[in-house]
Parts: sequence; C-alpha cells; structure tokens
Amino acid sequence: MRARELLIFLLALVVVIAGISVPLWLDSAMPLINDLFMFISDTVSGLI
Repeated sequence: MRARELLIFLLALVVVIAGISVPLWLDSAMPLINDLFMFISDTVSGLI
C-alpha cells in the first residue's frame, strides 16, 4: 500500500511541476513561434 501511495504522490508532483513549467516555457517560446509564423506567411505570400 505504501508503494502505491508513493507512486500517486510522485505523479501528483510531476503534474504540478509540469503545470508550473509549461506556461513559463510557452511564454519564452512565444516570440520564436511568432517569428517563425511570420517567416512562413511571408514565404507563402511571396510564392503566391
């Protein structure tokens, strides 16, 4: 029973860490994604 409780605790910890880190990662990646999107749309409009 202890092992199962430990597993649940570790899983909850991972979920919390992911919940905290993913928005931060997205926040830092957003300018790069925007630049990439602008580049792609410029390239596509250049081809048309």
